[in-house]
Amino acid sequence: MDSSDVQRNGHGPLGCAIPLLIGGLAFVLLGCLWHQPHLTRTVGVIVESKPPIYGQTRRVITYEYVANGVRHRGQRFLSTAPQFVGMFDSGASFPVYFDNDHPDQSYAPNAPRMWGIVVIGVMFSLLGGVVLLFGKPQPRDAAGCELGHENVEG
Repeated sequence: MDSSDVQRNGHGPLGCAIPLLIGGLAFVLLGCLWHQPHLTRTVGVIVESKPPIYGQTRRVITYEYVANGVRHRGQRFLSTAPQFVGMFDSGASFPVYFDNDHPDQSYAPNAPRMWGIVVIGVMFSLLGGVVLLFGKPQPRDAAGCELGHENVEG
């Protein structure tokens, strides 16, 4: 059994790295695409935007949106980069995601993500990449023992 047999049988770094990479990417996609509860996107309007006492790049946004024919109001605290300060002034359109079962519950300007699942997926993917890049199968003899090491029997 040579090192190519080890890789083909799934006992080398590819046997570990490929499932880690695929599993990690699956977790990332699941975390980014799975919304609990089910949400609908609409466009709201900012009715009030004021900076709190401690910074011009932070804003308290009050917005209105229509869900199922009923007008609702929500409020968010946002921290933005200095180049985006003017985007959140009163009268500007604003993306709003509301819960289909409870339209008065909203999320803005971004839908909630399952960040814990995303982080786990990134960690699995990174680990798979490290194993793929730096893992090398150890050469083995016909009995499956690593070459270069003495077999010691007790």
